[in-house]
Amino acid sequence: MASAVPDGDDAGGVQETAMKEQEGSILGGNKDSLICYPCHIYGIKDAKEADAVNEITRVKDYGSNLSLDDSFTIHSNYPDSHEEGRRILARCNICGGLMLRQLSKIECPYWDEPDEYYHDYVPVATVKEADLLNILWNGKELAEYPFRHIKRDDYRVLWTDGKEPEPYDPEELKQKIREKYAGLSPKHREMLEKMISQTGKL
Repeated sequence: MASAVPDGDDAGGVQETAMKEQEGSILGGNKDSLICYPCHIYGIKDAKEADAVNEITRVKDYGSNLSLDDSFTIHSNYPDSHEEGRRILARCNICGGLMLRQLSKIECPYWDEPDEYYHDYVPVATVKEADLLNILWNGKELAEYPFRHIKRDDYRVLWTDGKEPEPYDPEELKQKIREKYAGLSPKHREMLEKMISQTGKL
């Protein structure tokens, strides 16, 4: 992940203000405020350049799996065709924009060749939206995010095709989660509802 940081003049006063407001909303209690969406990198046409200036701070670590308890895992936070991976919620240090970032790895079977790494950057408007999407989407589903976003592997960085991102409605996401996992046992449905009720918290 690149760590280049634009000069203060390049960042601009508006972006610096947005970053401070985002910090206040995330760390100060109002976690559903829509501050900067999507991240400022969406204004950069070249995907490699956009990735290079995407300096971030981790806000939340979702880990490798979504589990209701120690013995029941709902899904993996990486595609089933990959060996391992994880998912985080990150905040852009320039504009304050939030992104779900998913990293996955395919292990090369040959000792003299490197493993392959894959990244997906999905913009979100709020911590609550990120939490709900983390519950709803497994690794493959996040990688198939339908709006324009950055994909990165060991060989290239690119913008995917698609419409410009739009925030998802939290109530619609909750309904989709309940429909998707309707077959859970009563015990696990109760645990899922508790997880849903805690979304948006840090």
